[in-house]
Amino acid sequence: MDATSTISLEDALRDPLLGKQPVETLQRLAKRLTKSQAKDGESFRAANIAIQGGFTVDFLSELMPLFLRHRGLHATIRNAPYGAFQTEILDASSAFWEFDADLVFLLPTLRDLHHRPQPTSDDSTIDALVEAELKLWHSLWERLEMPVVQFTIAPGPTRSLGEADGLYPGGELHYIREVNRRLVREAPSHVSFVDTERLAIQVGPGWHDERLYRLAKQPFSMEALPTIANALAASAAAALGLSRKALIVDLDNTLWGGEIGDSGLDGIALGPETAEGESFVAFQEYLKALSGRGIVLCVCSKNNERIAREPFEDHGAMILQLEDFAEFCANFDDKAANIRAIAKKLNLGLDAFVFIDDSPVECALVRENLPQVWTLQLAGDPSGFASLLDCVMAFPTRQLSAEDISRTESYRKLDEVNSGMQQATDIDSFLKGLSPTAVIESVREDTVKRISQLIGKTNQ
Repeated sequence: MDATSTISLEDALRDPLLGKQPVETLQRLAKRLTKSQAKDGESFRAANIAIQGGFTVDFLSELMPLFLRHRGLHATIRNAPYGAFQTEILDASSAFWEFDADLVFLLPTLRDLHHRPQPTSDDSTIDALVEAELKLWHSLWERLEMPVVQFTIAPGPTRSLGEADGLYPGGELHYIREVNRRLVREAPSHVSFVDTERLAIQVGPGWHDERLYRLAKQPFSMEALPTIANALAASAAAALGLSRKALIVDLDNTLWGGEIGDSGLDGIALGPETAEGESFVAFQEYLKALSGRGIVLCVCSKNNERIAREPFEDHGAMILQLEDFAEFCANFDDKAANIRAIAKKLNLGLDAFVFIDDSPVECALVRENLPQVWTLQLAGDPSGFASLLDCVMAFPTRQLSAEDISRTESYRKLDEVNSGMQQATDIDSFLKGLSPTAVIESVREDTVKRISQLIGKTNQ
């Protein structure tokens, strides 16, 4: 049976777990997308994307249009010739520059390192090697003014120093980590990175494929491609201002176990007394961390609002508090309508939201009525909730700004302003009473990150 017989292209493109599909299924879906591009590509943001890889990128580039469309991009892709991904950029007359890329993927591998440590190398020797290694990257970055998404150097398949390889100066893994640390620290603001060491851990033993490298010059397995493509597409979305910004959460069996309306405050599973309760605490800690770096949290629950608020106000194991949420919507209306209302209050498009719920019925309702919203069902053991949401990569980021960190509070204040406007009988007097002040500032080193973000939003 055709592996794609149970999933349509339309359903795949709105499934947050697209990257979990088998690579064979994704290849077939990518071919379907290629055939449909001419009909529906105009409704998405167009972008020229250059893939400059230190390996044969053909298999990867076959999947990238699918994963980029998944993130709202209609991509035209150009692959660098094998072995020329750096020299093309340095040559002002090359075909790379004729392509006029809107974004560049720079994908080096271990084999693109120009220096290697010896087992007897000391710290000073390693510092000198890393310094020499970075000269080429600085020269590349200086020529690339468009957004760049770059691989860090992934660990190799073997460790010459065994368990000490990543710990001491003579180890290859230690050297790779030093190079990566310096790359990230010294890169200009328009360059963001994909952490390939983390991707390799996520994929597991199947990351490396030495036989495939000998045959086709691709150093990782075909099974690793979905994870890689998803990470690259997520980073591209962040670089081009298309990241999702808000997470809408259910309450019962999502933030705690059981139903607060039936079980009462003492009957819900939350806290270290049980494995289930401890898992919900851990999930709340993960959501709290998302909020802390600028992801807007909202509640959408079928509950009596007074009862729904009780755990936040009176349960000692709650990590999330009411002030962590920009909107708290608890009623018995259908959730699709409530999500529309939340989006309107926050002045965000529906494609800025991710919705999580344990109920297959509620998830199906939202998927059917709000296809722009990424809907993720959380079912079964809550110990896996955080890792499931994390692997979706719904909220990629480049570099955090002060505005990111205070975003939830900003939306809470916006809601207060909107509520005040609705209650005011004289809107003009209300607006005048706000006493707004315009502040004009020059570009400074501490505002460059925020300016880059605003440019991305303007392009969006």
